[in-house]
Amino acid sequence: MKTTAFALCALTLTSLADCTCTLDHEKIESHIREKVKERGVTLKSITCPKDRKIAAGDKFECDIEADNGEKGKVAVEQTDDKGSIKWEVTSGDGDKHPSGN
Repeated sequence: MKTTAFALCALTLTSLADCTCTLDHEKIESHIREKVKERGVTLKSITCPKDRKIAAGDKFECDIEADNGEKGKVAVEQTDDKGSIKWEVTSGDGDKHPSGN
C-alpha cells in the first residue's frame, strides 16, 4: 500500500521554534481528483477542509461532485503524524469505494 504525505508546515513570525503543521488541502484535492480520474470519473469539483492540523488518526470528509452531477463524499484519515493519508470515496447511497492510495 502506498501512502502519500500532504503536510505543509508554516513557521509563525513570533518564534522559529513554534511550528504549526497543517495538511495541504490543495495537494489532497489534486491527488484524489487524479486517482478518481484514473478510474474513469472526472470530478467537476472537490472541496476538502482547510487548515487541518496534522494528527495521526484524524478523520475528515471532502465533498465531491462528478461531471454528471452525482455528488458524494471522500472519507479521509491521517495515518501518521507526517501528513500521510488514506481515503475512500463514499457514494450517495453509502457504499464505500477504497482509493488506490
